[in-house]
Amino acid sequence: MSKEKPLQLLNDKAEIRKAILSAEDIITQVVDVPEWGLQVRVRGLTGKQIDQWQGSLFKVKGDDVEMKMQNSRAKLVAMCIVDANGKRVFNDGADVFDLGDKSSKAIKRIYEVARVLSGISEDALDEIEENFPCLLYTSDAADEEDSVDLGGR
Repeated sequence: MSKEKPLQLLNDKAEIRKAILSAEDIITQVVDVPEWGLQVRVRGLTGKQIDQWQGSLFKVKGDDVEMKMQNSRAKLVAMCIVDANGKRVFNDGADVFDLGDKSSKAIKRIYEVARVLSGISEDALDEIEENFPCLLYTSDAADEEDSVDLGGR
C-alpha cells in the first residue's frame, strides 16, 4: 500500500501553474480481454480528448444537428487503448469502425474502465441523448456568449 503525499496549498501564481501543468494525472490501467487472448493498456482521456469524444457524438451540417450514437463506445475505447509508450493504438475512422465489429462484451469491459478513468458518468450516453435539445441550447448560448441558467445551482 502506497502512502499518499500530503496535498499542498500553493500561494504563488507561477508555482500553482507549474504544479498543475507538470502533474502526472492521466491514469493508465491494464485490462484483461480474454476474448482477444491478451491484456490492453487503457488510459483515461485528457480534457481536450473528452471534448473530442463528446463532439464526435454529434453531426453538424449548417443549422441541423443530429446525434451520432452509433459506435460511441468503440470511439471511446479506440481513444483510450494505448501502447507501452502511451501512444494510441487505434486511429479514428476505419479503426473505430473495425473495432465496433469486435465482441460487445470485450468492448463493454474496456469502455467501463475507460469511462471511470476519464471521469465519465455511468449514464453519460443516456444523459447526452436525454438532454440533446438542452445541450444544443447551451452550446449555442456559449458560442454567442449568452448566459444560460442550468438550474439547480
